[in-house]
Amino acid sequence: MTLETLRAIRKGGIYDQLGGGVHRYSVDREWLVPHFEKMLYDQALLTLAAVEAFQVSHDHFFSEMAEDILNYVLKNLTHSKGGFFCGEDADSEGREGTFYIWDKKEILQILGEKFGDIFCQIHGVTEKGNFEGSNILHQPKSQKEIAKVSGLSHRELKVGLQEARQTLLSLRDKREHPFLDDKILSGWNGLVIAALCRAGSTLENQSMIQAARRSADFILANLYDEKKKRLLRRWRKDDAAIPAFLEDYSFFCWGLTELYMSSFDSHYLRKALQLTAEMEELFNDGNNGLYDTAADAEFILTRGKNSQDTALPSGSSVAVLNLVRLGRLSGDLDMVARGEKHLAALYSEYFHQPVAYTFLLTALDSVLGPSHELVIATSKEESSAENLLNGFFRGFFPRTVLHSYAPDNQNLADIAPLVRGKTAINGLPTAYVCSNSGCQPPTTELKEMLRLLESI
Repeated sequence: MTLETLRAIRKGGIYDQLGGGVHRYSVDREWLVPHFEKMLYDQALLTLAAVEAFQVSHDHFFSEMAEDILNYVLKNLTHSKGGFFCGEDADSEGREGTFYIWDKKEILQILGEKFGDIFCQIHGVTEKGNFEGSNILHQPKSQKEIAKVSGLSHRELKVGLQEARQTLLSLRDKREHPFLDDKILSGWNGLVIAALCRAGSTLENQSMIQAARRSADFILANLYDEKKKRLLRRWRKDDAAIPAFLEDYSFFCWGLTELYMSSFDSHYLRKALQLTAEMEELFNDGNNGLYDTAADAEFILTRGKNSQDTALPSGSSVAVLNLVRLGRLSGDLDMVARGEKHLAALYSEYFHQPVAYTFLLTALDSVLGPSHELVIATSKEESSAENLLNGFFRGFFPRTVLHSYAPDNQNLADIAPLVRGKTAINGLPTAYVCSNSGCQPPTTELKEMLRLLESI
């Protein structure tokens, strides 16, 4: 069901068939007619779903979907200094969707009668239209279906479609663009950092991980007050303001955790641990829960506390998962226990209404296990562990946290005692699969590492 839903979204009008990225929501059950606004957080969350779908199915439809979404983000929603903008509006020229819709006559004039007709068949374009007399591009028919009746090979059709889309996209870019919301929010950037890191690691695309690093560095440099030891929420035109809410801390720490497990730069792990400690102090309700606003925030009659997951996961849900994962990465069992206490305190709520706590249930799943800590040890002489790392990222191991460690990395050993004593056998990258404070015999073989991860 999950895979088919993602396919339907990718082929639907809710997805921008030319420029990539997903619109905010659909107003019909076929995913055809969207509210045309594009939100940064939707791009991040759908990318994460597509990456996991690829890890489970090994179907490149989903890896290409993830790349396409992130290419849109990098092209259209990226500040020159590295942060990511909030999104794009739905309206242009005084009307919703004008930027995205097409007339069949217009497409035939641009692409020519023959290939223009093929393009229209694939993308559901008719003279009557499917939206206020014009057409929202979608994919009701597969390329294989059209190739059979067009006389073109599948490869010829694919190349032709790529060229046609680029032609139409270039012309579309000359239209009046929707308004760009150029605020940069620390929390939403954290979601994109997580998505870029997951996709970059899984698809072996280092440029995505570098983009994630630039965003993280931007947030730390521009949205963190070193004097007050306080994360801020919003940056725009060199002005940072508003003390961060729970979701900002938790989402950004999620991104930092993923960035550590993709770059293996212990700086980001240390920052994630630091900010999580600040989060616990600022938002703790004293009863194994977290407020949405901090203790130092503007005084109001009550402090809100919402644990339900909606279009965005709640700050509380992500915070719980962060506590569990960071506790395992750092070997801080008290941190893991605090995450478990948050889960226990909310048990009566998600037990009776699980659909309202979908992200929190992923944290519960991580606790119930089985879970793993994987250390891939390298040596000074041979530091490349690509074979083991790529094999791990291509699999689906949602409960596993990852270290890559060389003996001279004292910074990591100081904050993650688990890596100490883990050495490369005969100079070869070596995997240590650990669980419940114990480790399996080390191995230098990818197949054996995967077997151990799958068998525990």
